[in-house]
Amino acid sequence: MRSFLLLVIPALSLSLVACGDDGGGTDSSGGDSGLMCMSGMHPCGTSCVTDQINDPAMGCRRGCGTPCPVPREGGNATCTSSGLCDVQCTAPFRKMGDMCVCVPMSCSEAGAQCGTAVDDGCGGRIADCGMCGDGRECDEMNQCGCIIDDAEPNETDLEAFLLGDFPDTPDTMMTFSEFTLNNADDVDIYRVRVRDSGDAAPTIRVELRNIAPGSNFELGAFYRCDSSPDTTRCDAPVGMTAMDTPLGRGCVSENPAQDPERVQLQTFCGGGDESGNLYIEVRSTTWMNACQPYELFVLVE
Repeated sequence: MRSFLLLVIPALSLSLVACGDDGGGTDSSGGDSGLMCMSGMHPCGTSCVTDQINDPAMGCRRGCGTPCPVPREGGNATCTSSGLCDVQCTAPFRKMGDMCVCVPMSCSEAGAQCGTAVDDGCGGRIADCGMCGDGRECDEMNQCGCIIDDAEPNETDLEAFLLGDFPDTPDTMMTFSEFTLNNADDVDIYRVRVRDSGDAAPTIRVELRNIAPGSNFELGAFYRCDSSPDTTRCDAPVGMTAMDTPLGRGCVSENPAQDPERVQLQTFCGGGDESGNLYIEVRSTTWMNACQPYELFVLVE
Protein backbone atom coordinates (compact mmCIF):
# COMPACT_ATOMS: atom_id res chain seq x y z
CA MET A 1 0.00 0.00 0.00
CA ARG A 2 1.37 3.37 -0.98
CA SER A 3 1.42 6.25 1.43
CA PHE A 4 1.14 9.92 0.39
CA LEU A 5 2.72 12.85 2.17
CA LEU A 6 0.56 15.96 2.03
CA LEU A 7 2.52 19.22 2.28
CA VAL A 8 0.60 22.32 3.25
CA ILE A 9 2.37 25.57 2.23
CA PRO A 10 0.99 28.75 3.81
CA ALA A 11 -0.04 31.38 1.33
CA LEU A 12 2.39 34.26 1.01
CA SER A 13 0.61 37.39 2.21
CA LEU A 14 1.29 40.47 0.02
CA SER A 15 0.17 44.00 0.78
CA LEU A 16 -1.26 45.39 -2.44
CA VAL A 17 -2.64 48.85 -3.16
CA ALA A 18 -4.55 50.25 -6.07
CA CYS A 19 -2.81 53.34 -7.43
CA GLY A 20 -5.54 55.51 -8.83
CA ASP A 21 -6.06 59.31 -8.59
CA ASP A 22 -7.18 60.12 -5.05
CA GLY A 23 -7.94 63.77 -5.84
CA GLY A 24 -6.21 67.06 -5.08
CA GLY A 25 -3.90 67.11 -8.09
CA THR A 26 -3.00 65.69 -11.45
CA ASP A 27 -1.99 62.05 -11.79
CA SER A 28 0.93 62.23 -14.23
CA SER A 29 2.14 58.67 -13.60
CA GLY A 30 0.59 57.34 -16.76
CA GLY A 31 -0.09 54.11 -14.90
CA ASP A 32 -2.98 51.69 -15.32
CA SER A 33 -5.43 52.42 -12.49
CA GLY A 34 -6.32 48.72 -12.40
CA LEU A 35 -2.72 47.62 -11.73
CA MET A 36 -2.15 46.52 -8.14
CA CYS A 37 1.21 47.39 -6.57
CA MET A 38 2.84 46.69 -3.23
CA SER A 39 2.84 49.41 -0.57
CA GLY A 40 5.61 51.94 -1.32
CA MET A 41 5.23 51.42 -5.07
CA HIS A 42 2.93 52.80 -7.75
CA PRO A 43 2.15 51.97 -11.37
CA CYS A 44 4.05 53.42 -14.30
CA GLY A 45 2.71 52.00 -17.55
CA THR A 46 2.34 48.26 -17.00
CA SER A 47 4.92 48.05 -14.21
CA CYS A 48 5.12 48.95 -10.55
CA VAL A 49 7.93 51.29 -9.58
CA THR A 50 9.16 52.57 -6.23
CA ASP A 51 7.61 55.78 -4.92
CA GLN A 52 9.77 58.89 -5.48
CA ILE A 53 10.33 61.95 -3.31
CA ASN A 54 7.88 64.85 -3.77
CA ASP A 55 9.83 66.74 -6.42
CA PRO A 56 7.91 68.48 -9.26
CA ALA A 57 10.96 68.06 -11.50
CA MET A 58 10.52 64.24 -11.22
CA GLY A 59 6.75 64.13 -11.40
CA CYS A 60 6.26 64.01 -7.59
CA ARG A 61 6.05 60.87 -5.42
CA ARG A 62 3.73 58.98 -7.76
CA GLY A 63 5.40 60.19 -10.95
CA CYS A 64 7.30 58.26 -13.60
CA GLY A 65 10.26 60.60 -14.09
CA THR A 66 8.33 63.14 -16.17
CA PRO A 67 8.41 66.71 -14.76
CA CYS A 68 5.11 68.22 -13.66
CA PRO A 69 3.61 70.78 -16.08
CA VAL A 70 4.69 74.35 -15.26
CA PRO A 71 2.18 77.22 -15.77
CA ARG A 72 3.19 79.57 -18.54
CA GLU A 73 2.92 82.53 -16.11
CA GLY A 74 1.71 83.46 -12.68
CA GLY A 75 2.79 80.42 -10.71
CA ASN A 76 4.87 77.27 -10.44
CA ALA A 77 4.53 73.50 -10.34
CA THR A 78 4.18 71.83 -6.96
CA CYS A 79 3.26 68.48 -5.39
CA THR A 80 0.19 67.60 -3.35
CA SER A 81 0.48 65.74 -0.06
CA SER A 82 -0.78 62.63 -1.87
CA GLY A 83 2.13 62.82 -4.33
CA LEU A 84 0.40 64.25 -7.41
CA CYS A 85 1.38 67.17 -9.61
CA ASP A 86 -0.38 70.48 -8.95
CA VAL A 87 0.07 74.20 -9.62
CA GLN A 88 0.50 77.05 -7.15
CA CYS A 89 -0.51 80.53 -8.34
CA THR A 90 0.58 83.94 -7.11
CA ALA A 91 -1.79 86.96 -6.97
CA PRO A 92 -3.34 88.33 -9.08
CA PHE A 93 -3.24 84.92 -10.79
CA ARG A 94 -5.72 82.31 -9.62
CA LYS A 95 -5.81 78.58 -10.17
CA MET A 96 -8.26 77.37 -12.79
CA GLY A 97 -7.79 73.68 -13.49
CA ASP A 98 -4.11 73.13 -14.23
CA MET A 99 -3.52 76.77 -15.21
CA CYS A 100 -2.91 80.11 -13.50
CA VAL A 101 -5.22 82.77 -14.90
CA CYS A 102 -4.70 86.49 -14.21
CA VAL A 103 -7.75 88.08 -12.58
CA PRO A 104 -7.66 91.93 -12.61
CA MET A 105 -7.39 93.43 -9.13
CA SER A 106 -9.76 95.94 -7.56
CA CYS A 107 -8.54 99.29 -6.20
CA SER A 108 -8.28 97.88 -2.66
CA GLU A 109 -6.49 94.73 -3.86
CA ALA A 110 -4.03 96.91 -5.76
CA GLY A 111 -3.49 98.99 -2.58
CA ALA A 112 -4.68 102.18 -4.29
CA GLN A 113 -6.52 104.78 -2.23
CA CYS A 114 -7.05 107.17 -5.12
CA GLY A 115 -6.11 108.05 -8.68
CA THR A 116 -6.83 106.97 -12.23
CA ALA A 117 -5.26 104.46 -14.60
CA VAL A 118 -4.10 102.26 -11.71
CA ASP A 119 -2.25 99.08 -12.70
CA ASP A 120 -4.63 96.12 -12.30
CA GLY A 121 -1.79 93.56 -12.22
CA CYS A 122 -2.80 91.98 -15.52
CA GLY A 123 -1.48 94.57 -17.95
CA GLY A 124 -4.63 96.66 -17.79
CA ARG A 125 -5.68 99.79 -15.92
CA ILE A 126 -8.37 100.54 -13.35
CA ALA A 127 -10.10 103.65 -14.66
CA ASP A 128 -10.87 105.41 -11.38
CA CYS A 129 -9.97 104.71 -7.74
CA GLY A 130 -11.53 107.92 -6.45
CA MET A 131 -10.34 111.20 -4.95
CA CYS A 132 -8.92 112.09 -1.52
CA GLY A 133 -10.64 115.25 -0.30
CA ASP A 134 -10.29 116.72 3.21
CA GLY A 135 -7.11 118.68 2.47
CA ARG A 136 -5.39 115.69 0.90
CA GLU A 137 -3.96 114.93 -2.50
CA CYS A 138 -3.19 111.75 -4.42
CA ASP A 139 0.54 111.01 -4.76
CA GLU A 140 2.40 109.03 -7.41
CA MET A 141 1.89 105.84 -5.37
CA ASN A 142 -1.91 106.32 -5.43
CA GLN A 143 -1.98 107.10 -1.71
CA CYS A 144 -3.83 109.99 -0.07
CA GLY A 145 -1.43 112.33 1.72
CA CYS A 146 -1.55 115.84 3.08
CA ILE A 147 -1.15 118.64 0.56
CA ILE A 148 2.46 119.82 0.76
CA ASP A 149 2.57 123.48 1.79
CA ASP A 150 4.66 126.10 -0.01
CA ALA A 151 7.23 126.29 2.81
CA GLU A 152 8.54 122.78 2.18
CA PRO A 153 11.24 121.62 2.36
CA ASN A 154 12.08 123.34 5.66
CA GLU A 155 13.45 120.61 7.94
CA THR A 156 16.81 122.29 8.76
CA ASP A 157 18.06 125.78 9.61
CA LEU A 158 19.61 126.07 6.15
CA GLU A 159 16.20 125.31 4.61
CA ALA A 160 14.26 127.47 7.09
CA PHE A 161 11.38 129.30 5.42
CA LEU A 162 11.70 133.09 5.80
CA LEU A 163 8.57 134.62 7.33
CA GLY A 164 9.80 138.19 6.93
CA ASP A 165 11.62 141.13 8.45
CA PHE A 166 10.28 142.15 11.90
CA PRO A 167 11.50 145.44 13.46
CA ASP A 168 10.65 146.00 17.13
CA THR A 169 9.69 149.67 16.62
CA PRO A 170 6.89 149.87 15.83
CA ASP A 171 5.74 146.44 17.01
CA THR A 172 5.51 143.85 14.24
CA MET A 173 3.04 140.99 14.40
CA MET A 174 1.79 138.47 11.86
CA THR A 175 -0.37 135.33 11.87
CA PHE A 176 0.27 132.47 9.43
CA SER A 177 -2.42 129.84 8.83
CA GLU A 178 -1.37 127.99 5.67
CA PHE A 179 1.29 125.62 7.00
CA THR A 180 0.87 121.93 7.91
CA LEU A 181 2.75 118.95 9.27
CA ASN A 182 2.17 116.53 6.41
CA ASN A 183 3.29 113.36 8.19
CA ALA A 184 4.40 112.10 11.60
CA ASP A 185 8.10 112.76 10.85
CA ASP A 186 7.68 116.20 9.31
CA VAL A 187 9.49 119.08 11.05
CA ASP A 188 8.81 122.69 10.07
CA ILE A 189 11.49 125.34 10.68
CA TYR A 190 10.92 129.04 9.98
CA ARG A 191 13.20 132.07 10.18
CA VAL A 192 12.28 135.61 11.20
CA ARG A 193 14.75 138.45 10.72
CA VAL A 194 14.54 140.57 13.91
CA ARG A 195 15.78 144.20 13.80
CA ASP A 196 16.51 146.14 16.96
CA SER A 197 15.28 149.55 15.82
CA GLY A 198 14.21 151.02 19.19
CA ASP A 199 15.72 151.92 22.51
CA ALA A 200 14.83 148.66 24.29
CA ALA A 201 15.89 145.12 23.39
CA PRO A 202 13.30 143.24 21.32
CA THR A 203 10.88 140.93 23.12
CA ILE A 204 9.65 138.03 21.00
CA ARG A 205 6.44 136.05 21.44
CA VAL A 206 5.51 133.01 19.34
CA GLU A 207 2.26 131.04 19.65
CA LEU A 208 1.09 127.82 17.99
CA ARG A 209 -2.69 127.42 17.76
CA ASN A 210 -5.36 125.38 15.98
CA ILE A 211 -3.63 122.02 16.54
CA ALA A 212 -5.48 119.17 14.83
CA PRO A 213 -7.80 117.15 17.12
CA GLY A 214 -6.12 114.05 18.49
CA SER A 215 -2.64 115.36 17.69
CA ASN A 216 -0.04 116.86 20.03
CA PHE A 217 2.46 119.41 18.70
CA GLU A 218 5.55 121.06 20.18
CA LEU A 219 6.73 124.62 19.60
CA GLY A 220 10.33 125.73 19.85
CA ALA A 221 11.65 129.31 19.52
CA PHE A 222 15.41 129.97 19.37
CA TYR A 223 17.40 133.18 18.84
CA ARG A 224 20.79 133.84 17.29
CA CYS A 225 22.26 137.25 18.04
CA ASP A 226 24.28 138.98 15.35
CA SER A 227 26.84 139.91 18.03
CA SER A 228 28.24 138.03 21.02
CA PRO A 229 27.75 137.19 23.77
CA ASP A 230 24.21 135.84 23.39
CA THR A 231 22.43 135.69 26.76
CA THR A 232 18.86 135.66 25.49
CA ARG A 233 16.40 134.73 28.23
CA CYS A 234 13.36 132.44 28.10
CA ASP A 235 10.34 134.14 29.75
CA ALA A 236 7.78 131.48 28.79
CA PRO A 237 6.99 128.68 29.36
CA VAL A 238 7.14 129.79 33.00
CA GLY A 239 10.13 128.35 34.82
CA MET A 240 11.84 127.19 31.63
CA THR A 241 15.55 127.97 31.44
CA ALA A 242 16.89 128.95 28.04
CA MET A 243 18.85 126.18 26.33
CA ASP A 244 21.57 126.38 23.71
CA THR A 245 20.69 124.35 20.60
CA PRO A 246 21.97 124.18 17.00
CA LEU A 247 19.13 126.57 16.09
CA GLY A 248 20.07 129.12 18.75
CA ARG A 249 19.27 129.99 22.35
CA GLY A 250 15.66 129.52 23.47
CA CYS A 251 13.11 127.03 24.78
CA VAL A 252 10.30 124.61 23.90
CA SER A 253 6.60 124.64 24.82
CA GLU A 254 5.09 121.15 25.34
CA ASN A 255 1.49 121.65 26.48
CA PRO A 256 -0.80 118.61 26.33
CA ALA A 257 -3.22 117.76 23.51
CA GLN A 258 -4.67 120.71 21.58
CA ASP A 259 -3.73 123.38 24.14
CA PRO A 260 -1.98 126.32 22.41
CA GLU A 261 1.80 126.43 22.71
CA ARG A 262 3.59 129.66 23.64
CA VAL A 263 7.23 130.71 23.86
CA GLN A 264 8.43 134.21 24.85
CA LEU A 265 12.04 135.33 24.57
CA GLN A 266 13.82 138.44 25.85
CA THR A 267 16.82 139.13 23.63
CA PHE A 268 20.21 140.04 25.10
CA CYS A 269 23.16 140.44 22.75
CA GLY A 270 26.61 142.03 23.03
CA GLY A 271 27.49 145.44 21.63
CA GLY A 272 24.17 147.12 22.42
CA ASP A 273 22.44 145.89 19.26
CA GLU A 274 20.06 142.96 19.80
CA SER A 275 19.37 142.29 16.10
CA GLY A 276 19.47 138.67 15.02
CA ASN A 277 17.53 135.73 13.61
CA LEU A 278 14.62 133.95 15.26
CA TYR A 279 14.18 130.26 14.38
CA ILE A 280 10.78 128.65 15.00
CA GLU A 281 10.42 124.88 15.07
CA VAL A 282 7.12 122.95 14.91
CA ARG A 283 7.00 119.17 15.29
CA SER A 284 4.53 116.52 16.52
CA THR A 285 4.76 114.02 19.35
CA THR A 286 1.40 112.56 18.28
CA TRP A 287 0.21 112.97 14.68
CA MET A 288 -3.28 111.67 13.94
CA ASN A 289 -3.08 111.82 10.14
CA ALA A 290 -4.81 115.20 10.16
CA CYS A 291 -3.98 117.57 7.33
CA GLN A 292 -5.58 120.77 8.62
CA PRO A 293 -3.23 123.79 8.81
CA TYR A 294 -2.04 125.01 12.19
CA GLU A 295 -1.86 128.71 13.11
CA LEU A 296 1.43 130.42 13.88
CA PHE A 297 1.47 133.85 15.57
CA VAL A 298 4.68 135.94 15.80
CA LEU A 299 5.08 139.23 17.66
CA VAL A 300 8.27 141.32 17.95
CA GLU A 301 7.98 144.36 20.24
